[in-house]
Amino acid sequence: CPAAGFFHSGAHSVRQLSFRDQQVFWYTNMLGYAGKHFSRGEVRIVRFGIVAGMLVRSLAALLGARQGRLGETLSAYWAVLRQAG
Repeated sequence: CPAAGFFHSGAHSVRQLSFRDQQVFWYTNMLGYAGKHFSRGEVRIVRFGIVAGMLVRSLAALLGARQGRLGETLSAYWAVLRQAG
């Protein structure tokens, strides 16, 4: 029913994950969604966007734009790169 509503108070389990796992799960799910709903060409564009974004985020982390330790942050971004590449 399009008029149905719901209340979501989730993300409790996400907070228990490491930053690396949060990033990997997020982007893995994004690629899974894209693979299910988009054409091959569109999935390639999504992959390219993820790779480009991780490279920019890695550079930003090197320049100080990060919440945690540099090694942990870069490890997370490079794990996503390996997954998306």
